[in-house]
Amino acid sequence: MKRVQAGLIGVFALAGVALAYWYAGPRERADLPPVQVEVGDYAAFHDPVGSRVVLYTLASCPICGVAKETLDALGVEYVERSLDDTPSLREDVRALGARSVPLMIAGRHKVEGFDRQVFRDTLEAESLIPPDVR
Repeated sequence: MKRVQAGLIGVFALAGVALAYWYAGPRERADLPPVQVEVGDYAAFHDPVGSRVVLYTLASCPICGVAKETLDALGVEYVERSLDDTPSLREDVRALGARSVPLMIAGRHKVEGFDRQVFRDTLEAESLIPPDVR
């Protein structure tokens, strides 16, 4: 009887962990607002050191983590601007007309939200993905 109880406890614990990961794990979700892409002059928001990709993030945003992983996997050099570290960056986000993160500025493109394919397409349009990764 004790083995059955221990087995059931193990099954329920595993199911609980799986459910918690599914619900709160860092992933793309269908119920997120659609990704918005706009083309314009965003040179004022580029990194002064020269990086043409800037990613605005929040630590509490799991999708921001996935966006960073995507940029890393594509070999794209980018500057992360964390709104947690520098609250004054919220003014930049407002000036860009954005209301959510992740927010990527890539050359002449502004991408609000996250979708792997949209990120890739935008970075390819700006020739920002290294040739050995394409």
